[in-house]
This record gives sequence, C-alpha cells and structure tokens, in this order.
Amino acid sequence: MFKIVLYGSTAERKQMKEVLSQHLNKNRVRFEIIYETYDSSKFIRDSLFKGFNLYMICQDKTISYMLKIYNNYNLQTSRYVSGTVEFPLTYDELDKMPIKNHPLTCVCPYGTYLSRKGENIHKILHEEIEYIHRKKRRTFIHLNNGDTIETAKSLTQIRRELDRSYFFKCSNRYMINLFSINMLTARNEVQLKSGAVIPLSEAGFVNYFKALVLSELGSKIWK
Repeated sequence: MFKIVLYGSTAERKQMKEVLSQHLNKNRVRFEIIYETYDSSKFIRDSLFKGFNLYMICQDKTISYMLKIYNNYNLQTSRYVSGTVEFPLTYDELDKMPIKNHPLTCVCPYGTYLSRKGENIHKILHEEIEYIHRKKRRTFIHLNNGDTIETAKSLTQIRRELDRSYFFKCSNRYMINLFSINMLTARNEVQLKSGAVIPLSEAGFVNYFKALVLSELGSKIWK
C-alpha cells in the first residue's frame, strides 16, 4: 500500500488529491491518502516520519515533496528523495517522480485477481497470494492467511492474468509470488515465509533471478 500525506489549504489539498488520484489510478497504483491537514504542529506530530511513503506540502504556491524509496526488493533499506514543483500539481510533474517504479507500486503490483466460480466472484489482492499449485487438472491458489482457492484454470491462464514479472514459475507445477520467499535452500527448493517448501527447477532459478533483478533495477534486462 502506497501511503500519502497532504499538507495545504482545503483548496490546495483538493487539487493535489484530484491529480494524484487520477494519475495513480491510471497507473494501477494501490494507494491511500492517509492524512490531510493545514496545521503545521499537527502535521509534525501526527505524520512526519511515521512510515508514510509520500509527503506533499503546499506553501506559497510551491509544493515540496518527500518520497520514501527503497534500495532493495524486500523493503529493508530506505531513504527519502525530495524536490519542489509549482502549484497547481500537474500530471507531467508526477511523471517525473519515481512513483510508478516504486517497490510498493510495482514490485508486487497490488492489483486485483478475480476468481470466478459460477455466479460468485472472489476478489484477491495480488499481495495476498503466496503461491499457486497445479494438481490433477485443478489449480490451487494459496493465500497468505492460509486459505486456498480452487479453480479449473491452468497455470498458463492464471499467469496471463497476473503480473508475470513478479509471479514467476519456479517448477513445472508451481508459481510463486516473489515477496513470499524466505530463502533458497541447497536442495534446490524455495522456502516460503509461511514455512512451505516448493521445488525449484533450473529454469525456475533463472525465472527467480530475472524477477529479482527486475525488482532491484526496475527494468527488464532480458527479453
């Protein structure tokens, strides 16, 4: 979840919120504007350095921003970048900020996968999926909370519907969310954060490495 704080007058916050919302929705960024204020003491006390990802502060027709960025895919190392743009906020200025390639917006895409069974539709956030397993003409989607969703779709079909850069095939019948991984073992296995152990083929290791490099660099280096 990409968390945002806005500081400015009511009109300024409204303008920034509208442009931010349209821009982030267009780019399929899952976000939430957590806090808004025009009280500097409340802003410092309630929001500054409280783990938010983007701060936008409007004063004297100038927007100052601080964006928290990460140096690795598992979000353990972070720093802030900052800058200023003129008010009102524009789409062009947002495009210049490293938001679309931000780990919280692209390493795990935070889209919604729709699982249909009859007339029922189950919406699953990408981040909730731990791994996917194909067995006896059925596919099982294993969620982080321990639940399992069964579907007749093949791994190939599901792979098309997910972001294939981060949900990678690790062996013939398994596909994993990169963020679910705890470690790779010496026995050609992947140990997940839940404790589940998944076989890792030679091709699966290459897929893992591609996904890992993409998450680190923000770009593909293979076709």
